Amino acid sequence: MRRLLLLLIFAGVAFQYYNRDQHIDLTPEVNLSDWAVKLTQTSPSKKGTKKLVCPDDHYVSVNHDLSEASCRQRTQL
Repeated sequence: MRRLLLLLIFAGVAFQYYNRDQHIDLTPEVNLSDWAVKLTQTSPSKKGTKKLVCPDDHYVSVNHDLSEASCRQRTQL
């Protein structure tokens, strides 16, 4: 599998080297602003998300495995 991957990499480099005068581009043209708009839109599959808002003298404490979160009171040193 490694040999096949290395062969494909070297074949791609050789293709780009020998065909650079013909201006052949194998990469697709992608408009990044369209992708940015799609990624910033909220997906309808996230209906189960909840928001935790704590009072001013509290902070959000998250469990080490990210399974739960709670509000804890701030302490002053």
